[in-house]
Amino acid sequence: MKCSNCGNEVDPNSAYCPVCGTKVGAEATPNPVEQASEPVVDNGYVAPAQEPVVEEPIQQQPIQEEIPVQQPVTQAQEPVYQEPVQQPIQQPVQPVVEQPVQQPVQPVVEQPVQQQPVQQAQPTYQAAPEPKKANNGSKHSVITLVGIIAVVAVVIGALCLVLFGSKSPEKIYKGMLSKAINESLAGDAATANSAIVESTVKISTDIDDAKDMLDGLAVDAKVQYDRAAQQAVVDLNVAKGKEKYLNLKAMGDLVAKVAAVEESNLYSKMVKADIPDEFYEGLEEVLGKDYTFETDAAANKKAAKILYSTIESNIKPEWFSKEKVTTQDNGKLTDNMLTIRETELEDLIVATVKSLRTNNDFLNCFTYRDEIVDMLDSIQDEVEDMSDEDVVYTVHLYTKGNKFAGAAIVHRDEYYEEEEIIEIEKKSKKEYEIRFETNDGSDLEVLQTIKVVANKLDTNDIDVEVTIDIEDEGYITVAATTNAKYNKSIELLDVSKAVDYTELTEDDMQEIMDNLQESPLYDLVEQFVGTTSTVSPTSEKRTPPSGVTLQAGQNFVASYDDDVIVFSVPNSFEEDYGGSSYVRFSKEDKTKYTAYVDVDCEWDTLDEYRDSIKSATEYYTEDNGYSKVKLSDEEQVKVGDRTFYKRTFTYTYGSYTANRTYYYTPVTDEYTYAVEIDDDDGIITDSEIEKLLTIQITLAK
Repeated sequence: MKCSNCGNEVDPNSAYCPVCGTKVGAEATPNPVEQASEPVVDNGYVAPAQEPVVEEPIQQQPIQEEIPVQQPVTQAQEPVYQEPVQQPIQQPVQPVVEQPVQQPVQPVVEQPVQQQPVQQAQPTYQAAPEPKKANNGSKHSVITLVGIIAVVAVVIGALCLVLFGSKSPEKIYKGMLSKAINESLAGDAATANSAIVESTVKISTDIDDAKDMLDGLAVDAKVQYDRAAQQAVVDLNVAKGKEKYLNLKAMGDLVAKVAAVEESNLYSKMVKADIPDEFYEGLEEVLGKDYTFETDAAANKKAAKILYSTIESNIKPEWFSKEKVTTQDNGKLTDNMLTIRETELEDLIVATVKSLRTNNDFLNCFTYRDEIVDMLDSIQDEVEDMSDEDVVYTVHLYTKGNKFAGAAIVHRDEYYEEEEIIEIEKKSKKEYEIRFETNDGSDLEVLQTIKVVANKLDTNDIDVEVTIDIEDEGYITVAATTNAKYNKSIELLDVSKAVDYTELTEDDMQEIMDNLQESPLYDLVEQFVGTTSTVSPTSEKRTPPSGVTLQAGQNFVASYDDDVIVFSVPNSFEEDYGGSSYVRFSKEDKTKYTAYVDVDCEWDTLDEYRDSIKSATEYYTEDNGYSKVKLSDEEQVKVGDRTFYKRTFTYTYGSYTANRTYYYTPVTDEYTYAVEIDDDDGIITDSEIEKLLTIQITLAK
């Protein structure tokens, strides 16, 4: 930007003009003497224009030609800017340099002045730092996310480019940007009509809390999709040694509007169902061949080209620099740097979005251009006014000769003099170390180190091993491979013998549930959740607040304010699990039918609990495969001197009929005591229900 007073270039982040000392952003002072507003050149030094004296016009001294400079300049005082005094203006003199001044003083005569570099420092004008403004909510999440993505882009881009040669930093970064945009918008994953992607993940760990569950766990996945046929197939296998946790096959066909699932460990038959409309729309967005781009593949490349050229036109050359550095492990390296303030990054993003927003050539590349416009508007709204003028990002790309040697991104807050650093160091041909660090100006602290072995790192073929060492805990290693093949025929499931889910009998449902509870998958899920339904908590885990004593056959639930509700438990009930505010019981009769009872002290008012019942039952509609859905009207039930409210909810799903009953009563203005009974076979008696509803309330003091 230009100074409003003298017209010289000024750094947008400077407080004052380095030439005339005018405060940046201030209005130019009207100048009654036109001649005095023009700068004079003395041996290449542009003298600042003199500010006018308000009391009377000042006549400028004539400039004599061919008079060599004889007088040295006194060292400039810093950082105070002195106002001109009311006396005849003396011609400014060039600071003394190491060689004699030969060029005579020349007046400016309507010709551009070539300013020679001045070897001595010119006076600078600085203002005292202003108090830092308060943050707006989260710490610039969008801008910070862009920074994190930049690290990933740097590494992937660098490894894909491989050779750097003698390119300038600007060309290197622009080349990586171009490659990343083309890969995301015009690469195989974006343009192929079909794909087969196979992935494996293997986990090993010695962390005590995770070893039993994760050590030796292997996940194999095969995902196939055909955009033209609008079909997708997923094959997922999870195992640990000889134990097979999951063997799942699933398929979605948008043309036939049918989905099918097969899990041989749980059920011997494949089950199919019509795809509900709400799921269909989501799958259509993923599989629809015209979802993003036009059918002409050239639209993909055109959109990528326009996006790159728009970003490139807003990139400033002064953001880039390079220098030689020496490291302990890799010796002499070239540090190719990109330095950008967060405010500049915001300006770059906003300028790009605004340009794309009105570029019909870009928007016409997309079938759903209105959605692209909405997305651009959303990005602009998120980014605008969220940047911090004190935050600077510096991306370092280290090269050795023409090879990648490492990278880093530094997030620096100049006001607090703090840095957050993500550093990637190439240790060998395939080994990398990623360090997450902080620096408060006096101490560099490494928060976490991740070791990566990259056996293959190609767009369509990845083979990496990532190891994280957790202090005082142990290590966890994840080995992952991914291979993608595009425009290949996919293998569909044979659904001709699949059973429609509406035809499943009660015995079929029982078989699935029994197999699930006996499967290793059930044990794995229980380990992950951290609780088991087969082991009841001890009484020590559910001790009532002090001052409340339970008699034999009694149990309790409590509010978060320590209000306590004590109730009697029928002898036939078994406690499955619970917490201080809730507990679940089950009852099993001689025919092996099981009913479940949940007793809660809900943190809801009476009306809020009523609304929660309605919300919980809204999903059960005919559109989702349920029939005979009914929620009864509310009725009152008197137990002792307390009034309970009751509602019954029933539905049919295939041959299965569900029956759930809600009993609830207010405890205080904020809490409601609720008993929810799932009893599809009617094995819980009225007298047992009455015991649960006979309560004693002790309010917290």
